[in-house]
Amino acid sequence: MPDKPRLVRAVRDTLKPGGRFAIINWQQRPRGETTILDEPRGPRTDLRLSPQQTIYAAKVDGIKVVVTIDVPPFHTVALLSYRT
Repeated sequence: MPDKPRLVRAVRDTLKPGGRFAIINWQQRPRGETTILDEPRGPRTDLRLSPQQTIYAAKVDGIKVVVTIDVPPFHTVALLSYRT
């Protein structure tokens, strides 16, 4: 997403208080390490965000990160909540 703050603001403006939203990212590993059937999968290595970078990108008033979870074999989920 080229404009991450805009996306998070749009999510905040759409969610009801207490509503939740999940961001699913590829783990921040080299693309060559995320293979399926011996083929690299997912975005370029330089486009992958760490959980901390995802949390930073989601810092918009009213949005709180509830939890981040590793989802094997290649993904991380950041669960966000909108509070009043």
